[in-house]
Parts: sequence; C-alpha cells; structure tokens
Amino acid sequence: MLVADDHAAEARLSITRSVLDVRSGLYLQGSNQAWHAAEHATNAVAASRDRNPVQYVHKRDFLSELADELGDNDLEAWFAYPWQLHGNADQGFLTAEAVATSVEKTRLLVNRLLAIAGYP
Repeated sequence: MLVADDHAAEARLSITRSVLDVRSGLYLQGSNQAWHAAEHATNAVAASRDRNPVQYVHKRDFLSELADELGDNDLEAWFAYPWQLHGNADQGFLTAEAVATSVEKTRLLVNRLLAIAGYP
C-alpha cells in the first residue's frame, strides 16, 4: 500500500503530465492524468490523517467531510473538475478549451489537497 509521500509524489507527477499533455493536444490522455492526480492527492490527505486511502467510490464523501471540517466550501466543488475529466478520458465529450480549463482547476485542487496533507 502506498503511503502519503508516495501519493503526493504521484499526484505531482500526474498533474505535470496532464498539463504537458493538454499543451501537446493530447486531451484524453491529459484528462486521465488529471483524474489520476486528483485521486492521489485525495489519498495523500487520507493517508496523512492515518486513514486508509480513500476507495474510488468514496472520494467525494471524503472530500465533503474534509471541506466541512476545514470550513472550505470550494474544496468539494472543485472536485467536479477532475471528476468530469475522468469521464472525458473515456468518452471524449469535452472541448479542448473545457479540458484545458478543467486541468487548470484540477491543478489548483491538487495543490490545495497536497498543502492540506502537509506537502506545500
């Protein structure tokens, strides 16, 4: 099982890849990498709090709890961006501009989650 440090490193690597993929016109691949980054950033927070990394189906609930705990209403709402990109990686329904915007919002979310986990 990966520890918080591993999840944080994977999140950083994936969001960097996502940004580069989108700049190169690889929108589906960039969408997938952004989702991967958000997933690992969420798991970094969970692991840093001595919780088991959050399973796929429970990530939104975990972020909702975290947002309530921190009084950060934007945190849960921002998760909609990588969630949408996750679907785009399979379906390709987003425009290039929408992917680029969602990847940037996901980058901000990943940075915020990593800061919460103690990885500024």
